Amino acid sequence: PINEFKKESFYLFDSMIEAFKDDSVKILFNIKIQTMSKEEFEQIKNQNKTNSSSSSPSNVSIETSSFAHLRKSILLQLLEQKGLNFE
Repeated sequence: PINEFKKESFYLFDSMIEAFKDDSVKILFNIKIQTMSKEEFEQIKNQNKTNSSSSSPSNVSIETSSFAHLRKSILLQLLEQKGLNFE
């Protein structure tokens, strides 16, 4: 029985990994890139300058903010594909 459980758990784990790969590919092929206007970029840049400490460079915080915006956009697209809307 132990070997059967091992085989079944391996099969389930492998199926889960394949599902993650499939979902990742679907996300990457269906992603919609949103651009920022210069005004929005400058606003975020100025906001980050006022919020950041002197030890961290401002371009790092801008980059982090842009990635956070991208992650939020991807998450919202995924939720929308699943039939959920959280805007």
